[in-house]
Order: sequence, then structure tokens, then C-alpha cells
Amino acid sequence: MKAIFSLLVCIGFIHLHAAEEPLSPPSGSTEVPSPKLSPLERLQTMWRDDLSKHDAFESHKQVLSKQLFESERIVVRETTGEEAFERIDGTLQEAERSLILTGDLSALRKQSKLTEIHNPGTFGNGFSAYLDSAGALILLWVIPEG
Repeated sequence: MKAIFSLLVCIGFIHLHAAEEPLSPPSGSTEVPSPKLSPLERLQTMWRDDLSKHDAFESHKQVLSKQLFESERIVVRETTGEEAFERIDGTLQEAERSLILTGDLSALRKQSKLTEIHNPGTFGNGFSAYLDSAGALILLWVIPEG
């Protein structure tokens, strides 16, 4: 009787631990799907994995590396390409166009719906980035001081 009881306890223990193991992906699948990222998380991922490594961002790298992760200061809102174009074109002088770090105004202007990710900065420059409805980065610019 003790042998049967011990066997049942052992089987129960194995069954309990087997249920705690993570589920394997379905056969034929090699990756577990990742959760959908918010626009801010998408931009942060693009920054970490790609943008921060480009020479074009070098002069603003330190500030952007901080500001992109100041979630308490970041505002995310919907806008249009025309609205974004007017803001940038009305702000930047010709000599400041180099503050557009990636993207171009004509492509931005054509977008009917965008997500703007904006940090006004503290003592100095802030930034705004614009993602299209698919989450692709259309334009990133540094807002000049003053």
C-alpha cells in the first residue's frame, strides 16, 4: 500500500511540475509573438537599436538618450502632417534646418494621420518625433532653444 501511495505522490509531483513549465510555441513556429508596442515604446526601441548608432545623431545623442526615456515629460498625441509641417516650418530658420535629424518636411506634410511624441525639454532643446499609422518614423527634429 505504501508503494502505491508513494507512486501516486510521485506522479502527482511530476504532473504538478510539468504544468508549471512554459508552453512551447505551436509546431512549426519558432518565435513567441511579442506584445504590441505603444508609439513611445516603438520610438524608444528604434532609438536603442538603430538611431542612436548613427553619426547624424551624435551632437544630440546625450540629450535624446535622456529625453526619450523621460516618460513623465513626454506627451503623445495624434496630429496631421499639415499641422506638424506648419509647426516645424514656422519654427526653424533656414540655418536651423539641420535640427531635422531624420526625415523631410515634404514627406511629413503628405501624411494624413500621425502620432507626435514630444518632450519640451527642460533647460535647452526638446524634441518631437512623428510616426505614421504603421509605426514608421517619418521625422525627428530637435526644437531649438528659446
